[in-house]
Amino acid sequence: MFKEKIQITQSWLSEKIEIKASTVHGAGVFAREKIEKREVFEICPVILFHYDILKAYHELYESDRHILEDYIFIWPHTVHGSAGYVALVLGGGCVYNHTNKNPDAVYHMLNSDEEVSFPRMVLRATRDILPGEEIFIRYVHGSKLIFDESGTFFYGNPGSLEDLGSLSQK
Repeated sequence: MFKEKIQITQSWLSEKIEIKASTVHGAGVFAREKIEKREVFEICPVILFHYDILKAYHELYESDRHILEDYIFIWPHTVHGSAGYVALVLGGGCVYNHTNKNPDAVYHMLNSDEEVSFPRMVLRATRDILPGEEIFIRYVHGSKLIFDESGTFFYGNPGSLEDLGSLSQK
């Protein structure tokens, strides 16, 4: 998995966005210049690992939470025939803030293919985004997220992280 050398190109680092302090939650991703509706404005490489690694961490340290859980996405594809993987998204990918309303961008998780040799998250604008605007995404499609002091929990979502335990059995 880590044997293949991947050449970092400028296309990984979008000049159309920047990370700044957010009034919503710590840091956020903001448009540096105008982003057109339907434009792909960021392609983020991802680091894939099995969710069982976090479960083992919880058991080892008698913990119910790890900070990585605030930044990972469920990987919708199998890896070497196995489900239960999660993705730590690089670039601005793990810094976008969530909205339960209309997101400014949508993302798609894509495996390696003939054109690109690495798994990635592709972000596309759902509307014109003006310079200085914070860009929001919906973390989990079709779900409403509720945040409280103990972190994030999903509600009414069949694809939440808790379901990964059953996926890892397959």
